[in-house]
Amino acid sequence: MEQTELVFIPFPIIGHLASALEIAKLITKRDPRFSITIFIMKFPFGSTDGMDTDSDSIRFVTLPPVEVSSETTPSGHFSLNSSKFTYHSSETPSTSSLAPTRFGSLVPGKVFPAWMFEKETEGLRCFCITRGDSEKSRYPRCIPLDPYSTPEWDLGKLWCGSIKEIAYGLEHSGHRFLWSLRQPPQKGKMEFSSGYENIEEVLPEGFLHRTARIGKVIGWAPQIAVLAHSAVGGFVSHCGWNSLLESIWYGVPVATWSMYAEQQINAFQMVKDLGLAVEIKIDYNKDSDYVVSAHEIENGLRNLMNINSEVRKKRKEMKKISRKVMIDGGSSHFSLGHFIEDMMDSKVI
Repeated sequence: MEQTELVFIPFPIIGHLASALEIAKLITKRDPRFSITIFIMKFPFGSTDGMDTDSDSIRFVTLPPVEVSSETTPSGHFSLNSSKFTYHSSETPSTSSLAPTRFGSLVPGKVFPAWMFEKETEGLRCFCITRGDSEKSRYPRCIPLDPYSTPEWDLGKLWCGSIKEIAYGLEHSGHRFLWSLRQPPQKGKMEFSSGYENIEEVLPEGFLHRTARIGKVIGWAPQIAVLAHSAVGGFVSHCGWNSLLESIWYGVPVATWSMYAEQQINAFQMVKDLGLAVEIKIDYNKDSDYVVSAHEIENGLRNLMNINSEVRKKRKEMKKISRKVMIDGGSSHFSLGHFIEDMMDSKVI
């Protein structure tokens, strides 16, 4: 059988690598004509632990390490088309409401990434990848990307105030918790967060002692393993799309606390549009001076853990639906089949 090889180049952090591996498994299991090579970029940060597979159709190629800094720019670029959502308002885009076609509610401009607004065009610009025959496409006409996002987060001001506010919010809520707490990278350093050498230095005095019977503060956490555990009754998330899908798959209700990029609009969709999450803060931005208070966090956690909430009921139903769409005849199974057909039809011989 003639083999068609695909090459995946995911961003070198475990969340992106794991997702790339999972879609590779789905494709090769579905169609034996495919073999997939996953390039792993060995940046001087992050971890690729757990990246393995029993499939003979998937292989990993580890690229040599490179020196990077916050001034490093890619040598190449993506070719991106663009389209606009127009709005009609005398207000600025950040305070206007827009009506993208894929949402059931008016979307406040402040939950869109700031880079999407271009003053000179007075419109909302969405950078996206489109197919040449997009009018006939079986997929969404555009896939929004954030071409300006980097792994460097200047979270110093967030960490200074927010760690203590989170701690007090957790403590006052009275619920059991598992808190994955890591320190932010130094400003100007292109690196990912790491664990604290002495966690007590950043927490309120006596917090660990007072919460010893109900909570645990750790560094990195295996997110999927945590969400899959029957003891987990809620998940506070920054609302990356992978995390939201994982929470739906395991039926775990989410409290949204978005930070940057598309996370705010993801949070809006989950809370306002679909009713599948509760809000701690939808429109928070990491670059603002605002510190989410312990009171807001406590209220969000209490709503999250309400065993009779509509969100919890909807989550149980969505967990069942998420499994139905993966089997033969389901929408995800159907879409993956068409995706495979398109790749085969467009491959270069």
